[in-house]
Amino acid sequence: MRDEAAIRQKFKQVCFRHLKKLLRANFRKQPHTCKFNRMVPVGGDPSHQIGTCGHPEANGRPICDIRVDGCAAIAKDCSRWVARQEKDRIKRAFYDMVESRDRGLVASEYPDVAALLWVMDDPDLSEDFSELDVAIDQIPDEEFWQ
Repeated sequence: MRDEAAIRQKFKQVCFRHLKKLLRANFRKQPHTCKFNRMVPVGGDPSHQIGTCGHPEANGRPICDIRVDGCAAIAKDCSRWVARQEKDRIKRAFYDMVESRDRGLVASEYPDVAALLWVMDDPDLSEDFSELDVAIDQIPDEEFWQ
C-alpha cells in the first residue's frame, strides 16, 4: 500500500492534468470559446442556430461557427477573440466540484480523481489546491491557445 504522501502527490498530478485540459479547451481560439460568440436562430426557428460574432466592432454580426468551413481558421487569427471564461473562474469551478460532497458527480467527470479521494478518505484539499494554483499559474496563457 502506498503512503499518504505518495497518494496526495498522485492526486495533485491527476488534478493538474485535468485542469490543464480544461484550460486548454477554454483558451483554444475557436468560435465557440469566444465570449463574443452568439448563437442566433436561422429563419426564425430557434432549433436551428448559427454562431455569429457579437463583438461591438464587428460589422454586421459575421458568421463565426465551428461547423462552417473556414471559421475555425478565422477564429484562430481573430484579433477580437477573448476567452469565454477566465482562468481563475475555471480553476475555482474545478476545485469546488472536486471538494463537493457529490462523489457521484466527481466520479462521472473524473473517475481517477474520485478514486483517489476515496482512498484519502475525506481529506482537506486546500494545501493541495494552493500548490496546483502555483503550478498552473506558471504556465503562460499562450500555451493554452494551441
